[in-house]
Amino acid sequence: MKPSRPTIHCRVFSLEPPRCEFAPDLPEYSDAVVTFDFTDALLTDLGPTLLMLYASYAGPPITRDALVELAQPFVAIEVEHATQADLIARAREEYPAVLARARERIAAL
Repeated sequence: MKPSRPTIHCRVFSLEPPRCEFAPDLPEYSDAVVTFDFTDALLTDLGPTLLMLYASYAGPPITRDALVELAQPFVAIEVEHATQADLIARAREEYPAVLARARERIAAL
């Protein structure tokens, strides 16, 4: 049985300028699963929308936990070999779909 691949967590704060936190923080990663967490980037990009929704809805605010449940802002990929710069580039590729999904789900509320 093949041993499980190590998991790298990448918390994405913003993509312009790129601000990410890697755990573990290494210059390169090999044969690993990378999980991107776009929660903070979504909060930055959707903050005004969430505030307007809260103001018009007059219900409880959408918390970070509620946003995670609603938007499912996690993407996992497998990598053979990648640097942090490679992973940031991949995060840029994945983020538009995550943002679009979050907007659709928020609009459906």
